[in-house]
Amino acid sequence: ELVHPDDKAAAFDRHMRRLRGEAVDPLAELRIFDSAGTMHWIEINAVIVPWDGKPATLNFATNITERKKTDDALFESEKSYHGLFNSVREAIFIQDPEGKILQVNDGVVAMYGYPKEFFIGKTPVVLSARGCNDLKELTRRMELAFDGEPQSFEFWGKRSSGEVFPNEVRLYKGFYFGKDVLIAVATDITERKRAEKALRESEHHYHLLADNVSDVIWTADREMQLTYISPSVTSLTGYTPEECLNLRPDQSLTPESFQKLVQTRTDNITALERGLPEFLSPQVLELEYVRKDGSTFWAEVVISLIRINGGEPQGVIGVTRDITERRRVLEALAESEEKFRELVEHSTDVIYTSDFAGVLTSISPVVHRLLGYSPDELVGKNISDYLSAESVETVTAEIKKKREQTRTEALYEVQIRGHDGEYKPIEVNSRVRMREGRPFDILGIARDISERKQTEEALRNSENYLKTIFNTIQTGLVIINPETHMIVDINPAAGRMIGEPREKIIGSVCHQYICPTEAGNCPVTDLGQSIDNAERTLMTVNGPRSILKTVIPAQLSGKHYLLESFIDITDRKQAEEKLFESEEKFHLIFRNSNDAIYLFEITPAGMPGRIVDANEMALLQTGQEKEGLLKKTFLEVHSPENPQKSRAIMMELLTRGQVRFETDVLRKDGIKLPVEVSAQFAKLNQKTYVIAVSRDISRRKREDRALRIANQKLQLMNIVAWHDIQNKVTGLRGYVELSKDLVTDETMKRFIRSEEEVLKVIHQQLQYTKEYQEMGIHPQEWINLNRMLRMILSLAETGSIRVVIDVGDLEIFCDPVISKVFSHLIDNTKTHGERATCIQISCSESADGLTLVYEDDGVGIPDEQKKELFLRNVGTPSGFSLFFIHDLLEVSEMTITENGIFGKGVRFEIGIPRGIYRFGKKE
Repeated sequence: ELVHPDDKAAAFDRHMRRLRGEAVDPLAELRIFDSAGTMHWIEINAVIVPWDGKPATLNFATNITERKKTDDALFESEKSYHGLFNSVREAIFIQDPEGKILQVNDGVVAMYGYPKEFFIGKTPVVLSARGCNDLKELTRRMELAFDGEPQSFEFWGKRSSGEVFPNEVRLYKGFYFGKDVLIAVATDITERKRAEKALRESEHHYHLLADNVSDVIWTADREMQLTYISPSVTSLTGYTPEECLNLRPDQSLTPESFQKLVQTRTDNITALERGLPEFLSPQVLELEYVRKDGSTFWAEVVISLIRINGGEPQGVIGVTRDITERRRVLEALAESEEKFRELVEHSTDVIYTSDFAGVLTSISPVVHRLLGYSPDELVGKNISDYLSAESVETVTAEIKKKREQTRTEALYEVQIRGHDGEYKPIEVNSRVRMREGRPFDILGIARDISERKQTEEALRNSENYLKTIFNTIQTGLVIINPETHMIVDINPAAGRMIGEPREKIIGSVCHQYICPTEAGNCPVTDLGQSIDNAERTLMTVNGPRSILKTVIPAQLSGKHYLLESFIDITDRKQAEEKLFESEEKFHLIFRNSNDAIYLFEITPAGMPGRIVDANEMALLQTGQEKEGLLKKTFLEVHSPENPQKSRAIMMELLTRGQVRFETDVLRKDGIKLPVEVSAQFAKLNQKTYVIAVSRDISRRKREDRALRIANQKLQLMNIVAWHDIQNKVTGLRGYVELSKDLVTDETMKRFIRSEEEVLKVIHQQLQYTKEYQEMGIHPQEWINLNRMLRMILSLAETGSIRVVIDVGDLEIFCDPVISKVFSHLIDNTKTHGERATCIQISCSESADGLTLVYEDDGVGIPDEQKKELFLRNVGTPSGFSLFFIHDLLEVSEMTITENGIFGKGVRFEIGIPRGIYRFGKKE
């Protein structure tokens, strides 16, 4: 009735077979219930004994419930350890004190590309990129870590493909298979990619001793001296039963275990003396025995008192079982749990477990650093409470797949809200843990990928930035494979310089375009030359071009290339040659010019400073020695004008870059020499100067003065002659007018009228002559055209003709006699316009200057007359007005044309060049 229903049939079958004499294993395990209904596991050791002349079984039962629990816990611990080890995506190395690798995980294989067997027995030196790591420093750090001081540093590794990459290594001291070891955790930090976390399945760490070892049964007297012991003791201790009977307890036990046994015996005797015979009986002890060969082992000893009919104890009966394997298992369990704890505590990732509803059941302390929560704040909470809406859908779908076992392991990203309210990007690697063949819970590892996200974004921005620079920079860029000399890539600027399509250039040998040298004679790869801003030749479709080239090594995507950059300096070289030729010409002119040439430095204020050079003519012009002249300034050489005029000259030089004016040179002998100075800024040898050309105009001044005096005399003579002729013509017209009243003959009257017309024309031409004489006498000045036209109209008789003026605030720099131009044009309209009713005067500006338009709506001018319109004797009866208008405008550098349509009116267009007109009163 005590046996578990599931074990009854098997137990009864073994019992009956044993009674029938069949060979049956003496050891068996089964489940029984105690009086409280609690189930226990027991191990039965049955032997055949005679009982009342019949075969019977003597059964020794040992409670192995705790051992079963221990075995289950060990199984689950190892399962959790292996599952976690296989879930870690970082590269993990386990090394002995000498640095040799004992074990690696799959992360190492994925990181380096070698099979696992490659690493075992080797040191990390084989993984080091050549010349990239301080191996002595690496050894020192390993020693510090092994002494208990964790280390973290950067290590440059080399993959099986030859690619060199950086990774972050963390070293800790650990325990492995009963040995102190060094645990190295490496993270590939090249691109912050998701590293494989699955760990290589470890070899079986523990080798259990064979099960079903037969127990040793023994009896002893009250003094604990053996009186009987079963033969199985030989296989356990090496002693025969006879030898054991002659051994004292202190000879078969270690001192500590012997004292423990003595104390137990004493306690039992004391309990009996106090009337508690059932106290501590049976008892279970763990004692350490000494084998015949001197080795020791642990055994579980179950001791019961031997009493006959309830009387005094006659001795004890015991069952000794080797529990060396059990203790080893327990130690392995403790070691496994310690490894698990160390891995959880030292991992930079958050390790958690949850049920299939998403409720967290455990979480590692590092969550506080990651999200700001303590583990107690999160355990028992549903992870969905901390996820973004989109992440809730992701996690819900993943849990469903795990619950339904459609996917037991997954890697995904979520957004989790931290304690500060901000969401962080988290990468989760989770898997289902199984127990008794069924899904038990979810084990997950969460990693903060904020930095990786930022790095990826920065990398994308950097790539776009560099790509933009590569494609838009005007410097030619070419990427070349140094081994094959093949062109791998070019930027648009290089393609434009070479003159070939990009597709045609890429894949070509660099000697075809970039360098004219022959294969095998490359200045960089073959001759070992350094090219840095060196002048070289670029082969283009239009012939060789001069370039300034730099070649540097570059590493792109883990491969080595040559990056060549160059700029076309052909135009600059030609410009330099022209500049040299120009400077030679300048020096030739400077030395041989008939004018004085001065070269002035420029002060910090931008004004001409002291003379830095002067030609021979300047020495003759000033009467100075060159040494003394070079110490003077511009104003010290030339006669100082009034301050206002000097400032105006300097301002014009600064604003326009050049200036022309007349002044006097103060010679050494005190004589003032009139000169015309033309000054402007000039650049010589990459430095800016003021160059001034001073021309002696003393002879021109004398000639101008003589001409001016001669003109004045001639003008005076013309005025006297004009007045004399005018007086004579006026007198003659008076006599003709008197003759008209005295003559009655019609023929004579016709003659007199003809004479009168002739005298009228002569009088009119005398008026034109007077105006013509005034032309050029007065200096030109700014004339406000609007004001001038209104003055003319106030004095003119226009009758019914309307005049429209639309010239704004236009001013013209010209001869004041220009008013006669518009007076004659208005008279011309009145005389020849016939049906003219309107005169319009307007202007319009273009790139060439200003066009001033005079037009009316009269009969206009026939096309055949327009060719000779402005010649002498054409136009008016006197043939002088339009000729006078043309010459007067010409004096002021203006032109006039007639572009009207015959029958619609005249259109005179006056062209005014830039510089002699303005709007408003600006200087």
